Amino acid sequence: MVLQEKQFAVRFGNLAAQVCLTDSPKPILLMLHGWQDNSGSFEPLAPLLTEHVDLVMPDWPGHGLSDHKGADSFYPFFDYVDDLHQLILQLSDKPIFLVGHSLGALVASCWSAAFPERAKGLVMIEAL
Repeated sequence: MVLQEKQFAVRFGNLAAQVCLTDSPKPILLMLHGWQDNSGSFEPLAPLLTEHVDLVMPDWPGHGLSDHKGADSFYPFFDYVDDLHQLILQLSDKPIFLVGHSLGALVASCWSAAFPERAKGLVMIEAL
């Protein structure tokens, strides 16, 4: 298992992500970090998971290796839901499971509520 860095174009710029994507029929596990964190917080789990799932671990805008929004921009919560949706639209039609910590969990729960036909499972860590 080798994680690769990948950039996904979204409205504000690029979302960076660590990914392990294959042509296999394995589902995709999106792992979404919390506020003031980055995808590296999930990196130790990657070797344990890639036998069962393809992984996509993005950095939110302004976090990790993702682009920052402009100096006059804000980071409202609902924009993260849209950023996630723009990312998912660039992935295959494989089943999607989401794991989110803190902010990532809140965003994942809102996206799952908006697109229940795509969300096959949701795990929220320290979300409430």
